[in-house]
Amino acid sequence: MDKSILLFLLGCFQVTHLQKCPRTANHVELLVEWSDFPKWGKAQCYLVDYHLLKNVSNMIMLNVSTASRCFRDSSIQIPGLEENEDYRITLMSMSHSDILGRKSFHLRLLSGTKIRTEVTSTSALFNWSKLDRMFSVKIKLHNSSWTILPDQTNFQVQGLKPGTLYSFSMEFKTSLQDLEISITQKLNVFLETSLCPLDWIHFRSSCYKIGKDTQVWSAAQEGCGRALPESHLVNIGTEEEHQFISSYLRSLNHVLMLWTGLNDKQEEGVLQWTDGTIYNLKNVMSASLPSNETDCYAMQMNATGPNYFFTEFFCYIPLPFLCEYEFASVPDDFQLHVEDVKETEATISWFSLRSWLKAEHFSEYFLQYHAELVGNRPVMRKLPSNSTRFTISGLSPGSTYLFALKVTRAGGASQIISPMLRVETSKHCTF
Repeated sequence: MDKSILLFLLGCFQVTHLQKCPRTANHVELLVEWSDFPKWGKAQCYLVDYHLLKNVSNMIMLNVSTASRCFRDSSIQIPGLEENEDYRITLMSMSHSDILGRKSFHLRLLSGTKIRTEVTSTSALFNWSKLDRMFSVKIKLHNSSWTILPDQTNFQVQGLKPGTLYSFSMEFKTSLQDLEISITQKLNVFLETSLCPLDWIHFRSSCYKIGKDTQVWSAAQEGCGRALPESHLVNIGTEEEHQFISSYLRSLNHVLMLWTGLNDKQEEGVLQWTDGTIYNLKNVMSASLPSNETDCYAMQMNATGPNYFFTEFFCYIPLPFLCEYEFASVPDDFQLHVEDVKETEATISWFSLRSWLKAEHFSEYFLQYHAELVGNRPVMRKLPSNSTRFTISGLSPGSTYLFALKVTRAGGASQIISPMLRVETSKHCTF
Protein backbone atom coordinates (compact mmCIF):
# COMPACT_ATOMS: atom_id res chain seq x y z
CA MET A 1 0.00 0.00 0.00
CA ASP A 2 1.21 3.50 -0.83
CA LYS A 3 2.86 5.08 2.22
CA SER A 4 0.83 8.33 1.97
CA ILE A 5 -2.47 6.38 1.96
CA LEU A 6 -1.31 4.33 4.94
CA LEU A 7 -0.48 7.47 6.89
CA PHE A 8 -3.86 8.98 5.98
CA LEU A 9 -5.72 5.88 7.20
CA LEU A 10 -3.66 5.87 10.37
CA GLY A 11 -4.60 9.52 10.97
CA CYS A 12 -8.28 8.74 10.54
CA PHE A 13 -7.96 5.79 12.91
CA GLN A 14 -6.29 7.99 15.53
CA VAL A 15 -8.98 10.66 15.23
CA THR A 16 -11.68 8.01 15.61
CA HIS A 17 -9.88 6.49 18.58
CA LEU A 18 -9.33 9.79 20.35
CA GLN A 19 -12.76 11.28 19.66
CA LYS A 20 -15.01 8.81 21.38
CA CYS A 21 -18.55 10.06 21.88
CA PRO A 22 -19.73 11.78 23.91
CA ARG A 23 -16.91 14.34 23.78
CA THR A 24 -16.67 17.63 25.61
CA ALA A 25 -14.00 20.12 24.59
CA ASN A 26 -12.85 21.29 28.01
CA HIS A 27 -9.09 21.33 27.56
CA VAL A 28 -6.28 22.48 29.81
CA GLU A 29 -3.15 24.29 28.68
CA LEU A 30 -0.18 23.37 30.86
CA LEU A 31 2.93 25.46 31.51
CA VAL A 32 5.81 23.57 33.14
CA GLU A 33 8.84 25.54 34.38
CA TRP A 34 11.92 24.13 36.10
CA SER A 35 15.32 25.09 37.45
CA ASP A 36 18.34 24.01 35.44
CA PHE A 37 19.50 20.53 36.36
CA PRO A 38 21.61 18.66 37.22
CA LYS A 39 23.64 20.96 39.44
CA TRP A 40 26.90 19.22 38.56
CA GLY A 41 26.57 19.40 34.75
CA LYS A 42 25.63 21.85 32.02
CA ALA A 43 22.60 20.75 30.01
CA GLN A 44 22.54 21.79 26.35
CA CYS A 45 18.76 21.29 26.16
CA TYR A 46 15.83 19.44 27.71
CA LEU A 47 13.56 16.71 26.38
CA VAL A 48 9.97 16.63 27.65
CA ASP A 49 7.80 13.52 27.48
CA TYR A 50 4.14 13.59 28.51
CA HIS A 51 1.35 11.09 28.11
CA LEU A 52 -2.09 10.21 29.39
CA LEU A 53 -2.17 7.60 32.14
CA LYS A 54 -5.71 6.38 31.54
CA ASN A 55 -4.28 3.50 29.53
CA VAL A 56 -0.51 3.23 29.83
CA SER A 57 -0.28 0.20 27.54
CA ASN A 58 -1.96 2.25 24.78
CA MET A 59 0.00 5.42 25.45
CA ILE A 60 -1.58 8.50 23.85
CA MET A 61 1.13 11.00 22.97
CA LEU A 62 -0.04 14.59 22.70
CA ASN A 63 1.78 16.73 20.14
CA VAL A 64 4.60 14.27 19.53
CA SER A 65 6.69 16.67 17.45
CA THR A 66 6.82 19.12 20.35
CA ALA A 67 7.49 16.41 22.93
CA SER A 68 10.39 14.96 20.94
CA ARG A 69 12.13 18.31 20.33
CA CYS A 70 14.99 19.32 22.62
CA PHE A 71 14.30 22.67 24.35
CA ARG A 72 17.03 25.11 25.30
CA ASP A 73 14.69 27.02 27.60
CA SER A 74 13.72 25.56 30.97
CA SER A 75 9.97 25.73 30.30
CA ILE A 76 7.36 24.27 27.98
CA GLN A 77 3.73 25.01 27.14
CA ILE A 78 1.57 21.98 26.44
CA PRO A 79 -1.85 22.78 24.93
CA GLY A 80 -4.91 20.59 24.44
CA LEU A 81 -4.65 18.27 27.46
CA GLU A 82 -7.82 16.60 28.73
CA GLU A 83 -9.17 18.10 31.93
CA ASN A 84 -9.67 15.91 35.00
CA GLU A 85 -7.24 13.27 33.65
CA ASP A 86 -3.93 11.89 34.95
CA TYR A 87 -0.69 12.56 33.10
CA ARG A 88 2.89 11.45 33.57
CA ILE A 89 5.43 14.12 32.68
CA THR A 90 9.17 13.46 32.42
CA LEU A 91 11.93 16.05 31.99
CA MET A 92 15.36 14.95 30.73
CA SER A 93 18.45 17.18 30.66
CA MET A 94 20.59 16.40 27.63
CA SER A 95 24.19 16.97 26.60
CA HIS A 96 24.70 15.87 23.02
CA SER A 97 23.06 12.42 23.07
CA ASP A 98 23.67 11.75 26.77
CA ILE A 99 20.99 12.03 29.46
CA LEU A 100 22.48 13.98 32.38
CA GLY A 101 19.43 13.88 34.63
CA ARG A 102 15.78 13.00 34.77
CA LYS A 103 12.77 14.34 36.72
CA SER A 104 9.35 12.73 36.53
CA PHE A 105 5.99 13.38 38.19
CA HIS A 106 2.30 12.52 37.95
CA LEU A 107 -0.32 15.22 37.65
CA ARG A 108 -4.10 15.14 37.68
CA LEU A 109 -5.39 18.10 35.73
CA LEU A 110 -8.12 20.39 37.01
CA SER A 111 -11.76 20.01 36.08
CA GLY A 112 -13.72 23.04 34.94
CA THR A 113 -16.80 21.63 36.69
CA LYS A 114 -15.17 22.46 40.04
CA ILE A 115 -15.03 26.15 39.17
CA ARG A 116 -18.42 27.64 39.97
CA THR A 117 -19.57 30.98 38.56
CA GLU A 118 -22.36 33.27 39.70
CA VAL A 119 -23.15 35.66 36.89
CA THR A 120 -25.25 38.81 37.11
CA SER A 121 -25.89 41.55 34.57
CA THR A 122 -22.69 43.42 35.47
CA SER A 123 -20.48 41.01 37.44
CA ALA A 124 -19.13 37.46 37.63
CA LEU A 125 -18.15 35.67 40.84
CA PHE A 126 -15.63 32.83 40.42
CA ASN A 127 -15.42 30.17 43.17
CA TRP A 128 -12.85 27.35 43.19
CA SER A 129 -13.27 26.22 46.82
CA LYS A 130 -13.98 22.63 45.69
CA LEU A 131 -10.42 22.13 44.46
CA ASP A 132 -8.44 19.69 46.58
CA ARG A 133 -5.28 21.80 46.85
CA MET A 134 -4.25 25.45 47.16
CA PHE A 135 -3.18 27.46 44.13
CA SER A 136 -2.00 30.93 43.25
CA VAL A 137 -4.70 32.07 40.83
CA LYS A 138 -4.66 34.65 38.06
CA ILE A 139 -7.81 35.65 36.17
CA LYS A 140 -7.49 37.39 32.80
CA LEU A 141 -9.98 39.19 30.58
CA HIS A 142 -8.78 41.06 27.51
CA ASN A 143 -6.00 43.40 28.74
CA SER A 144 -6.95 43.14 32.42
CA SER A 145 -5.69 40.60 34.94
CA TRP A 146 -6.20 39.95 38.64
CA THR A 147 -3.81 37.96 40.86
CA ILE A 148 -5.42 36.19 43.82
CA LEU A 149 -3.56 34.99 46.91
CA PRO A 150 -3.29 31.22 47.61
CA ASP A 151 -5.59 31.33 50.67
CA GLN A 152 -8.42 32.96 48.68
CA THR A 153 -10.92 30.72 46.87
CA ASN A 154 -13.21 33.23 45.18
CA PHE A 155 -13.04 36.49 43.27
CA GLN A 156 -15.58 38.83 41.72
CA VAL A 157 -15.06 40.73 38.47
CA GLN A 158 -17.25 43.81 38.18
CA GLY A 159 -18.07 46.34 35.50
CA LEU A 160 -19.17 43.84 32.85
CA LYS A 161 -21.54 44.75 30.04
CA PRO A 162 -25.08 43.27 30.30
CA GLY A 163 -26.14 40.60 27.80
CA THR A 164 -22.56 39.94 26.67
CA LEU A 165 -20.53 36.76 26.11
CA TYR A 166 -17.13 36.77 27.84
CA SER A 167 -14.15 34.43 27.63
CA PHE A 168 -12.08 34.45 30.83
CA SER A 169 -8.72 32.77 31.26
CA MET A 170 -7.97 31.27 34.67
CA GLU A 171 -4.42 30.22 35.60
CA PHE A 172 -3.80 27.96 38.60
CA LYS A 173 -0.16 27.80 39.69
CA THR A 174 1.44 25.41 42.15
CA SER A 175 4.97 24.18 42.90
CA LEU A 176 6.69 20.82 43.34
CA GLN A 177 9.33 22.13 45.70
CA ASP A 178 11.31 18.92 46.00
CA LEU A 179 11.73 18.83 42.20
CA GLU A 180 12.09 22.62 41.79
CA ILE A 181 9.28 22.59 39.25
CA SER A 182 6.34 24.99 38.97
CA ILE A 183 3.14 24.03 37.15
CA THR A 184 0.52 26.41 35.79
CA GLN A 185 -2.79 25.05 34.51
CA LYS A 186 -4.79 27.34 32.25
CA LEU A 187 -8.55 26.94 31.76
CA ASN A 188 -10.92 29.01 29.64
CA VAL A 189 -14.23 29.91 31.27
CA PHE A 190 -17.05 31.19 29.07
CA LEU A 191 -20.04 33.02 30.52
CA GLU A 192 -22.82 35.37 29.44
CA THR A 193 -24.15 38.19 31.59
CA SER A 194 -27.87 38.66 32.22
CA LEU A 195 -29.86 41.26 30.32
CA CYS A 196 -32.48 43.62 31.75
CA PRO A 197 -35.48 44.81 29.71
CA LEU A 198 -35.19 47.96 27.62
CA ASP A 199 -35.22 51.17 29.72
CA TRP A 200 -34.33 49.30 32.94
CA ILE A 201 -30.91 49.92 34.53
CA HIS A 202 -28.57 47.12 35.59
CA PHE A 203 -26.79 46.47 38.86
CA ARG A 204 -25.49 43.05 39.86
CA SER A 205 -28.43 40.60 39.95
CA SER A 206 -31.17 43.24 39.71
CA CYS A 207 -32.86 45.56 37.24
CA TYR A 208 -34.42 48.91 38.24
CA LYS A 209 -36.92 51.31 36.73
CA ILE A 210 -38.80 54.36 37.98
CA GLY A 211 -42.57 54.17 37.50
CA LYS A 212 -44.12 56.43 34.87
CA ASP A 213 -46.52 58.16 37.26
CA THR A 214 -47.16 58.73 40.98
CA GLN A 215 -49.04 56.16 43.07
CA VAL A 216 -49.95 55.43 46.67
CA TRP A 217 -47.68 52.77 48.18
CA SER A 218 -49.92 49.71 47.56
CA ALA A 219 -50.73 50.77 43.99
CA ALA A 220 -47.04 51.34 43.33
CA GLN A 221 -46.28 47.77 44.42
CA GLU A 222 -48.96 46.46 42.04
CA GLY A 223 -47.70 48.74 39.27
CA CYS A 224 -44.24 47.21 39.47
CA GLY A 225 -45.73 43.73 38.98
CA ARG A 226 -47.60 44.90 35.90
CA ALA A 227 -44.48 46.52 34.43
CA LEU A 228 -42.57 43.21 34.64
CA PRO A 229 -43.83 39.97 36.23
CA GLU A 230 -42.21 39.23 39.61
CA SER A 231 -40.88 42.79 39.98
CA HIS A 232 -41.66 44.78 43.14
CA LEU A 233 -40.89 48.01 44.94
CA VAL A 234 -37.14 48.21 45.42
CA ASN A 235 -35.62 46.16 48.27
CA ILE A 236 -32.17 47.45 49.17
CA GLY A 237 -30.06 44.80 50.86
CA THR A 238 -26.55 46.29 50.94
CA GLU A 239 -24.82 49.62 51.43
CA GLU A 240 -23.31 49.22 47.96
CA GLU A 241 -26.75 48.86 46.38
CA HIS A 242 -27.98 51.90 48.31
CA GLN A 243 -25.07 53.97 47.03
CA PHE A 244 -25.70 52.84 43.46
CA ILE A 245 -29.40 53.77 43.62
CA SER A 246 -28.60 57.11 45.27
CA SER A 247 -26.12 57.90 42.52
CA TYR A 248 -28.65 56.93 39.85
CA LEU A 249 -31.39 59.10 41.37
CA ARG A 250 -28.99 62.02 41.72
CA SER A 251 -28.19 61.77 38.01
CA LEU A 252 -31.86 62.37 37.19
CA ASN A 253 -31.82 65.75 38.97
CA HIS A 254 -35.57 65.83 39.55
CA VAL A 255 -36.43 62.98 41.95
CA LEU A 256 -36.79 64.44 45.43
CA MET A 257 -38.72 61.58 47.03
CA LEU A 258 -40.03 58.17 45.92
CA TRP A 259 -41.51 54.97 47.33
CA THR A 260 -39.38 51.96 48.25
CA GLY A 261 -40.41 48.50 49.46
CA LEU A 262 -39.49 49.30 53.07
CA ASN A 263 -42.42 49.23 55.51
CA ASP A 264 -43.55 48.24 59.02
CA LYS A 265 -47.10 47.23 58.10
CA GLN A 266 -46.94 43.83 59.82
CA GLU A 267 -45.54 45.02 63.15
CA GLU A 268 -45.08 48.62 64.25
CA GLY A 269 -41.42 49.54 64.47
CA VAL A 270 -40.15 46.34 62.74
CA LEU A 271 -38.87 47.50 59.36
CA GLN A 272 -38.81 44.96 56.56
CA TRP A 273 -38.80 44.85 52.78
CA THR A 274 -41.53 43.45 50.55
CA ASP A 275 -39.85 40.01 50.49
CA GLY A 276 -39.90 39.82 54.31
CA THR A 277 -36.20 40.49 54.93
CA ILE A 278 -35.38 42.80 57.84
CA TYR A 279 -33.89 46.24 57.27
CA ASN A 280 -30.18 46.12 58.20
CA LEU A 281 -28.60 49.20 56.61
CA LYS A 282 -26.72 51.85 58.57
CA ASN A 283 -28.45 54.68 56.74
CA VAL A 284 -29.85 57.47 58.90
CA MET A 285 -33.62 57.41 59.27
CA SER A 286 -35.86 60.46 59.41
CA ALA A 287 -38.80 60.07 61.81
CA SER A 288 -40.61 63.39 62.03
CA LEU A 289 -44.17 62.11 61.45
CA PRO A 290 -46.53 60.09 63.70
CA SER A 291 -45.26 56.49 63.56
CA ASN A 292 -48.71 54.92 63.88
CA GLU A 293 -49.84 56.68 60.69
CA THR A 294 -46.72 56.21 58.57
CA ASP A 295 -46.12 52.53 57.82
CA CYS A 296 -44.44 53.08 54.44
CA TYR A 297 -40.95 54.40 53.73
CA ALA A 298 -39.63 56.52 50.91
CA MET A 299 -36.16 57.57 49.80
CA GLN A 300 -35.64 61.31 50.06
CA MET A 301 -32.87 63.42 48.62
CA ASN A 302 -30.32 64.54 51.21
CA ALA A 303 -29.78 68.28 50.85
CA THR A 304 -26.43 68.10 52.65
CA GLY A 305 -24.97 64.82 51.37
CA PRO A 306 -24.60 62.64 48.25
CA ASN A 307 -26.94 59.82 49.25
CA TYR A 308 -30.69 59.55 49.71
CA PHE A 309 -32.02 58.69 53.17
CA PHE A 310 -35.11 56.72 54.20
CA THR A 311 -38.04 58.53 55.68
CA GLU A 312 -41.39 57.28 56.98
CA PHE A 313 -44.36 58.70 55.13
CA PHE A 314 -48.12 58.40 54.74
CA CYS A 315 -48.89 55.34 52.59
CA TYR A 316 -51.88 57.04 50.95
CA ILE A 317 -49.87 59.93 49.49
CA PRO A 318 -49.05 59.42 45.77
CA LEU A 319 -45.31 59.47 45.05
CA PRO A 320 -42.99 58.36 42.25
CA PHE A 321 -41.74 54.81 42.88
CA LEU A 322 -38.74 52.63 42.06
CA CYS A 323 -39.31 49.04 40.83
CA GLU A 324 -36.83 46.19 41.08
CA TYR A 325 -36.64 42.86 39.26
CA GLU A 326 -34.24 40.25 40.67
CA PHE A 327 -32.79 37.48 38.52
CA ALA A 328 -33.54 34.05 39.95
CA SER A 329 -30.89 31.78 41.44
CA VAL A 330 -30.58 28.25 40.07
CA PRO A 331 -29.37 25.15 41.96
CA ASP A 332 -25.60 25.22 42.50
CA ASP A 333 -25.08 21.75 41.04
CA PHE A 334 -27.10 22.34 37.86
CA GLN A 335 -25.14 21.44 34.72
CA LEU A 336 -25.57 20.36 31.14
CA HIS A 337 -24.30 16.94 30.03
CA VAL A 338 -23.33 15.49 26.66
CA GLU A 339 -25.24 12.31 25.82
CA ASP A 340 -23.89 11.88 22.30
CA VAL A 341 -21.81 13.76 19.72
CA LYS A 342 -21.54 12.99 16.03
CA GLU A 343 -20.11 14.83 13.05
CA THR A 344 -23.06 17.20 12.61
CA GLU A 345 -25.21 16.79 15.74
CA ALA A 346 -25.04 16.75 19.51
CA THR A 347 -27.49 15.55 22.16
CA ILE A 348 -27.49 17.59 25.38
CA SER A 349 -29.30 16.58 28.60
CA TRP A 350 -30.00 18.05 32.07
CA PHE A 351 -32.11 17.22 35.09
CA SER A 352 -35.64 18.59 35.19
CA LEU A 353 -36.20 22.24 36.10
CA ARG A 354 -39.95 22.10 35.69
CA SER A 355 -40.83 23.00 39.28
CA TRP A 356 -38.23 25.77 39.37
CA LEU A 357 -39.38 27.24 36.05
CA LYS A 358 -43.02 27.10 37.14
CA ALA A 359 -42.24 28.88 40.40
CA GLU A 360 -40.34 31.62 38.57
CA HIS A 361 -43.02 32.11 35.87
CA PHE A 362 -40.62 32.37 32.97
CA SER A 363 -42.14 33.09 29.59
CA GLU A 364 -39.80 31.05 27.40
CA TYR A 365 -37.09 28.45 27.82
CA PHE A 366 -34.28 27.90 25.26
CA LEU A 367 -31.24 25.79 24.45
CA GLN A 368 -28.72 28.31 23.13
CA TYR A 369 -25.61 27.38 21.15
CA HIS A 370 -23.02 28.98 18.91
CA ALA A 371 -19.49 28.44 17.63
CA GLU A 372 -16.84 29.01 20.28
CA LEU A 373 -15.34 32.24 18.94
CA VAL A 374 -16.68 35.27 20.83
CA GLY A 375 -18.74 37.42 18.48
CA ASN A 376 -20.58 34.63 16.69
CA ARG A 377 -24.33 35.09 16.81
CA PRO A 378 -26.07 32.45 18.99
CA VAL A 379 -28.86 30.17 17.80
CA MET A 380 -31.74 29.52 20.21
CA ARG A 381 -34.11 26.54 20.13
CA LYS A 382 -37.29 26.89 22.18
CA LEU A 383 -37.93 24.05 24.65
CA PRO A 384 -41.02 22.71 26.45
CA SER A 385 -40.82 23.38 30.20
CA ASN A 386 -40.71 19.65 30.97
CA SER A 387 -37.85 18.79 28.58
CA THR A 388 -34.60 17.29 29.88
CA ARG A 389 -32.74 16.59 26.62
CA PHE A 390 -32.47 17.98 23.11
CA THR A 391 -30.62 17.06 19.90
CA ILE A 392 -29.12 19.84 17.79
CA SER A 393 -28.51 19.04 14.11
CA GLY A 394 -26.73 20.92 11.34
CA LEU A 395 -23.42 21.41 13.17
CA SER A 396 -20.06 21.49 11.40
CA PRO A 397 -17.70 18.50 11.75
CA GLY A 398 -14.60 19.06 13.87
CA SER A 399 -15.93 22.29 15.38
CA THR A 400 -16.31 23.48 18.95
CA TYR A 401 -19.63 24.85 20.21
CA LEU A 402 -20.85 26.47 23.42
CA PHE A 403 -24.19 25.24 24.80
CA ALA A 404 -26.28 26.83 27.58
CA LEU A 405 -29.86 27.03 28.83
CA LYS A 406 -31.49 30.46 28.71
CA VAL A 407 -34.79 31.76 30.09
CA THR A 408 -36.57 34.97 29.12
CA ARG A 409 -39.52 37.02 30.35
CA ALA A 410 -42.19 38.74 28.33
CA GLY A 411 -40.78 42.10 29.42
CA GLY A 412 -37.40 41.32 27.87
CA ALA A 413 -35.26 40.13 30.80
CA SER A 414 -33.03 37.17 29.87
CA GLN A 415 -30.67 34.97 31.86
CA ILE A 416 -28.33 32.04 31.25
CA ILE A 417 -29.16 29.47 33.93
CA SER A 418 -26.45 26.84 33.32
CA PRO A 419 -22.66 26.84 33.08
CA MET A 420 -21.62 26.92 29.44
CA LEU A 421 -20.78 23.50 28.04
CA ARG A 422 -18.10 23.23 25.34
CA VAL A 423 -18.65 20.39 22.88
CA GLU A 424 -16.47 19.32 19.95
CA THR A 425 -18.11 17.52 17.04
CA SER A 426 -16.38 14.53 15.47
CA LYS A 427 -14.09 15.03 12.51
CA HIS A 428 -14.89 13.42 9.19
CA CYS A 429 -12.30 11.50 7.13
CA THR A 430 -13.03 11.13 3.40
CA PHE A 431 -11.04 9.82 0.45
